[in-house]
Amino acid sequence: VQYWQQTGKENKTRFIYLKGGYHGETLGALSVCGLDIFRNKFEKVLLDNIEVEGPDCFRCPYGLNRDSCSAECFEPMEKALEKKKPNTKTTVTRFKGLGEMSPVQLRETTMLQDSRRLVKLTIDNASYTEELMDKLMAKKRYTDRKEWLEEKGNLAEI
Repeated sequence: VQYWQQTGKENKTRFIYLKGGYHGETLGALSVCGLDIFRNKFEKVLLDNIEVEGPDCFRCPYGLNRDSCSAECFEPMEKALEKKKPNTKTTVTRFKGLGEMSPVQLRETTMLQDSRRLVKLTIDNASYTEELMDKLMAKKRYTDRKEWLEEKGNLAEI
């Protein structure tokens, strides 16, 4: 949404995201997060986006394999796109942070001094910070992350 707002396309305000997807825990990222454990506490302030079932080749809901697959799992996305308002232009883009932005998007949202905001972070305890980031981000630490969120999640100020 930031990219569209900064480039004068204010009417582009919604995303379609995949159920089960995780993109971080800022309000913007939570707006396209398909995991209720992260979304529930902030649901009232998240952007109004559309969740669809994503492809899962490992546990194919159609019982197919690599040889018999014809991308049937794309149907939920296709149906969601068909439901859009008439005369609405759809743009399909995949973002996974700065590393996957096109040069134009990177310049307009990050590099231009007039449209970026830099925040300097100071870390007082590097080992504690590293441990906490590992707990919150590492795939293998889901249980630790869940316990931390259950204990500390109510401290968020909205």
